[in-house]
Amino acid sequence: MFDDPNVEFSDKFVKISQGRNSVKYYGADPSVLTVPTKELKLPPFDVDFKVTADQLAMIRRTAGVLRASDVTIVGSNGILSIVVGDKKNSTGNTYETEVGTTDSNFTAHMKTDNMKFMPNDYDVELSSKKIAKFSTKGVQYVISLEADSAFND
Repeated sequence: MFDDPNVEFSDKFVKISQGRNSVKYYGADPSVLTVPTKELKLPPFDVDFKVTADQLAMIRRTAGVLRASDVTIVGSNGILSIVVGDKKNSTGNTYETEVGTTDSNFTAHMKTDNMKFMPNDYDVELSSKKIAKFSTKGVQYVISLEADSAFND
């Protein structure tokens, strides 16, 4: 959002600004937060790869431009790619980027709304149990994949 921001902390919010632009992020009262009471047990992961901050930024931008609701991670013919589009419209506009290679054949669908991550490079792991995990520098995002995701190994 900002190239060289100033960050100011107060008791109720954080203000991030640069020049004449600013954003205030308000904190939630601890009483309204849901905190896990036990450790999350994840199934084994079947696919792993890396995605860069630049790739994620492009995915977000093109999802907005295309008004796309779906992000699909695809493993096919040895190529691992991420496709942005509307999975229900086979003739709709799409954006695709190759992110690696794989021995697996699969389609892992998730909603673009579930990909609101901090800008960073991520290690991504996918499970045939329809779970995706994005990890970076002490932060993990665990996302449920859509029911029509398929792992064909």
